[in-house]
Amino acid sequence: MATDPGLFPFAEELPTKASDLSELKAQLEKDLGCQLSGDSAIDLTKSVLAFLEGAAHSSIDIPSLLYRIDVSEQELAQLLARFGHRETECLAYAILKREWEKVQFRKQFR
Repeated sequence: MATDPGLFPFAEELPTKASDLSELKAQLEKDLGCQLSGDSAIDLTKSVLAFLEGAAHSSIDIPSLLYRIDVSEQELAQLLARFGHRETECLAYAILKREWEKVQFRKQFR
């Protein structure tokens, strides 16, 4: 997770309720195609960071993954322009934010 507390304030907006975290974890696992460890927002963030760091050394196509998750190119470009030296954290932030939006949207229209 980001060591700079001002880097990604969104981390504070992740769910704290167990049921919300469970839904977020399920959405992440579905879209990332892997099992994630942890049941807290911090643990999920660390798991996504670990997944992305592992993806850099594997055959996972990051642009295709971001397209499948529907990460905004514009938002990602802004993050990278501002925090480019922390590319993996920018990707993790964008993924977590989009996945949480999906969960909230689905809950709104059930």
